[in-house]
Amino acid sequence: MYKNLSFQNIIQETLSLYPEYEATVHYEDNDKELQFSFFFGFTNYVIEKLGKLNKPEEDQEIKSYFELFNSIIESDDEKLSNMGVTEIIETLVQEKKSKEVAEKLLCEKGRAHMATVLKYTGV
Repeated sequence: MYKNLSFQNIIQETLSLYPEYEATVHYEDNDKELQFSFFFGFTNYVIEKLGKLNKPEEDQEIKSYFELFNSIIESDDEKLSNMGVTEIIETLVQEKKSKEVAEKLLCEKGRAHMATVLKYTGV
């Protein structure tokens, strides 16, 4: 679990963990200063990466992304945890494969939020 994450520093912390993300179209196509928009792009980047793997839930890189996602979702920073639901979980459930991986790698709180999202969105 990542410590010292906050809504204010999450973009900088994510880029320090995954500097390769800055060279992607997902980074270029989304706002680099607004946390919600940034994480919409970052989550789609993760979805793209896991879509190329046969067993993404076993891949160490994918697991590290979900460690970050879980840290965000379980954060005591309410703005940060809310962003985790709206930009990470709501994006993950849009694709069958990423939804299946999320069911395996999200923390208990994340799976509970995912069930709620699915209940109300019908996705």
